[in-house]
Amino acid sequence: MMLVIEYLKKRFSPVKFILLSTLLCLFVYDVAASGTNWAKGIFFLFISLFTFRILDDAGSVYYDRANYPERTYLKKENYPSFLRFTITICLGYLLSLFFYSQAYFLVIAGLMGVSVMGYVFFGKNNFILPIVPLFKYPILLWCLMSFSSETNDLLVALSSLLIIASHDVIELIGKKDWAHNFGLIILLMVGFMLFPFWTNKLYLICILILPLMIYLIRKWKYSAFVPVLYYPIVYFVLTNFS
Repeated sequence: MMLVIEYLKKRFSPVKFILLSTLLCLFVYDVAASGTNWAKGIFFLFISLFTFRILDDAGSVYYDRANYPERTYLKKENYPSFLRFTITICLGYLLSLFFYSQAYFLVIAGLMGVSVMGYVFFGKNNFILPIVPLFKYPILLWCLMSFSSETNDLLVALSSLLIIASHDVIELIGKKDWAHNFGLIILLMVGFMLFPFWTNKLYLICILILPLMIYLIRKWKYSAFVPVLYYPIVYFVLTNFS
């Protein structure tokens, strides 16, 4: 029990998870959506992100042991207990999904299976390993979009992967030579996916302004969080009020 409490204190922030869940829901719901739909969507993302945070932490054990020695729940003597905790949470989550929506259950069970295989085969590969946790974002949004096959919805869902990736890359600016240019490229890609500038010249400004902003504030310690706030809010405003 103490191991679980220690883990939750270090790796789980309810406020941040609720905020991220709300921001992601801005890609799915509009102003006409009921409060019940918003609440269900936010709760689904909150529980899903919490569960996958545990799974991702268990899967990246080799990397985290080397880079975050203070995470005692990953020590060899503690890891079996943490792994049992992870399996219990994941099974409970999947069981809840089975009774809530079998479609959700099948898709997310598949996502979990792919994630586990990714960690098993690439757990010591520092290039591929950071990519594995990113796939949950578009899949979870796709579920909330009722598995839409519309091109716009698919692009919006996929953009969530790149938005979180941009956060991770921007955090490396000043530490890795490639991070600055790569981060700006990702931001431009997200902009083109979300804002069809050929339909409205205003969208081109929305695409270009964030890379410029990040360039100017790249040394600010919170700059990595700006894309996570900017894209959902601007997308919601433009799709509902323009």
